[in-house]
Amino acid sequence: MSKLAVAYLRVSTATNQDGHGFDRQKQAIDEFADLGRFQLQKIFHEVWTGAEAERPALSEMLVFMEQESVGHIIVESSDRLARDLMVQFQILGHLRNKGASVWNASTGDDMTDCMDPGVDPVKKAMVQVQAVFSELEKCRLVTKLRKARDAKFSALGRRCEGRPGVVWNDEVVILAKRLRRASRGRRKSLKQIASVLNEAGHRRPCGG
Repeated sequence: MSKLAVAYLRVSTATNQDGHGFDRQKQAIDEFADLGRFQLQKIFHEVWTGAEAERPALSEMLVFMEQESVGHIIVESSDRLARDLMVQFQILGHLRNKGASVWNASTGDDMTDCMDPGVDPVKKAMVQVQAVFSELEKCRLVTKLRKARDAKFSALGRRCEGRPGVVWNDEVVILAKRLRRASRGRRKSLKQIASVLNEAGHRRPCGG
């Protein structure tokens, strides 16, 4: 008999969202669900840091599970739940208190089992070790990115943080300003201006 479950997919930034992060996670979860005879009821996507326990999609998922009597959550791996060790165990404890089981599609383990006082110490240690290495990987990545930014700063003489700004040509800027000026006492909305620019064939550098 199939067990009712939901899938929780998380990436930390919009940059990851634009890549293959969600697709990879969903594939791993689908494969695990088929093997474990889980019936997925809904997939929840989250673009949120793994260092915080309070998240919109996670809260929405818990409400859905309670309403639909779903008892299982599947994640691709433990770091999708959280990379921070304390945050991960905070979430696991909360989910266990709600009567939910969290399954790691990469290892096949029920991660909430480790919150049971009577669980095998070795099994609990394995879940803890996975969380420790997730946190270690996050710290190494942050350090690597910081060093790369510092090196670029040394070369350019200025900080290089965040996404590059959108650069418009003068024609678009002049047209947008002209459209924004009040006509007969009324100014066009930004949505109306965007519509005119689109009709004129102007696009953002990313194509939007």
